[in-house]
Amino acid sequence: VAPPVDAFRRPWSTTGDETHQLVGQLKCLTKALRRDKPVLVLSLDAGFGYVSTTNLGVLHLDVRASGESVHSELAHRGRNTVEGAARLIDILLNARSAIIARTSRMPAHPDTMLAFLEPLLNINHIGGGLSRNIVPDSCIFSIDQRLILEETSDTACDEILRTLQAVEGVQWSISHESSIPPIRR
Repeated sequence: VAPPVDAFRRPWSTTGDETHQLVGQLKCLTKALRRDKPVLVLSLDAGFGYVSTTNLGVLHLDVRASGESVHSELAHRGRNTVEGAARLIDILLNARSAIIARTSRMPAHPDTMLAFLEPLLNINHIGGGLSRNIVPDSCIFSIDQRLILEETSDTACDEILRTLQAVEGVQWSISHESSIPPIRR
C-alpha cells in the first residue's frame, strides 16, 4: 500500500525523521495504511540490504523529577531535581547490566557483530534547571530501551518502574510513555 502521491509533496514527508519521534513517517503512513489488512513495510533503518524477519521492540519513557526551586545560596531550603534525577539515572545504569546480559533465541545480523539479538537500555536525553544560581524544581530524562522477542513492553516498563521506586527521597513521575512491541514475521 503506497501513500497518495500528493503526500510526498507535503514538507513533513520529505524526511524519514527516525531519530526525532517519527513524525514524517507517522503522518504519511497513518493516512495510507488500512488496519483491516496485513501490511509489509520496507524500512531502510539499521540494516538496509538484507531482509529482516525480526525487529527489536522499543520502550520510551520520559521521567520527570520534581522538587522545589530556590536561589543557590538557600539550597538547603529547596530540593534539587537534577541531583534527584542523577540518583534515578544511577540506579538505572546499575540495573542495565542485568538487562543487557539477556540474549534472545533469535540470531542477529552479522553486521551487528552479535551472535543473537540483545536488549539495550540507554539514557539519551536529560534537561533541567534554569540557571547556574537557581536550584532546579524540574528535571526530565529520557529512557530508550530496546526489547528482544522474549520481552514485552509491559514487563520492561514494570521492571524500570520497580527500579526507580527503590530510590528514596526523590519525587518523580512518568511524563511520557510509548512503545512498539518486538516483531517476528
